[in-house]
Amino acid sequence: MVLNGRGISHRDRDLQHEWASPLLQKSFEGLPSATIINAQHDPLSDHGKMYAHRLRDANIPVTHSVYSKAVHGFFGSDLGESREAMAELVFALNRAFGSA
Repeated sequence: MVLNGRGISHRDRDLQHEWASPLLQKSFEGLPSATIINAQHDPLSDHGKMYAHRLRDANIPVTHSVYSKAVHGFFGSDLGESREAMAELVFALNRAFGSA
């Protein structure tokens, strides 16, 4: 990724950077616990599943949820199980950072 005055521009090689895909990380050591939320009908759903497995293999606590009625882009919308996913996110953030 190239950060510039106009934002971020993407090049093919940028897509191979670990910031673009967490699966490309060489090590997961020292990462905090994670909550991964996926839509069942999403081309990236397999990536979430693989990332959860890699984190577990590195002994990182992880919660991975797949919403079966959801499609890519459902999060924060009125599509599928968006409200349930948002509630899960709020719970995870409160658990991680404490409620206000």
